[in-house]
Amino acid sequence: MPIGTEWEDVSNAVRRVLKTAPTILMEHEPGTVDRMRRLGLLAPDKPVVWMDGGELEVAKACIGRGESIALVAATGIPGFVDPGWEVMDHWAQHWWKTVDIEPVGMSSALDAALAVVGVDVRSFRFGGHFPEHYRRVVRFSRDPQIYYVRGQALLQFVGVVRRWRWSFRRLILLSNVRKRGMQRHWVIGPSGALPSDLTDDPKNDVVAVILGCS
Repeated sequence: MPIGTEWEDVSNAVRRVLKTAPTILMEHEPGTVDRMRRLGLLAPDKPVVWMDGGELEVAKACIGRGESIALVAATGIPGFVDPGWEVMDHWAQHWWKTVDIEPVGMSSALDAALAVVGVDVRSFRFGGHFPEHYRRVVRFSRDPQIYYVRGQALLQFVGVVRRWRWSFRRLILLSNVRKRGMQRHWVIGPSGALPSDLTDDPKNDVVAVILGCS
């Protein structure tokens, strides 16, 4: 789903999925469903099942009846670390020969950050959310390394990155990349200090793009 207030980014493909899928499995984000109904993205009588831990069993029942399902993340990406990953994991193990997947892309903080930095979005490594769920880079790669970083963990993240075996050329931090007129970014070198206006706000979640790994 759109990040922030960018609801005009909803594509025709998303509208079609929300209209035709019998079962909608959605990340539990307060106010999202009401807003979607007001905007006409969800019919008033369209049932929504919250992804709160029982979505895999719901998905199994739907697939068993031959029905389509839609996984809808309110602020993230199903299949990585956000709600819906258990369904995708089960698909990879049991359904990949019999159940088709149709990824429906949205404009998100991730691809917006890559575009702002000028990176080819076709080739990158997504390391997950830091510090909750992330994957350390253990071998050299020319692809940019992408992480979501909680604001209060930013100093910890930079310290962890600098202790890894490889060095980087630039660390680019971007915040509010999907909120018009509120975008901010910071460019940091391998040994550069974090700007005070970034570290002073513990709620300033960022997308971190690590470039020039060697």
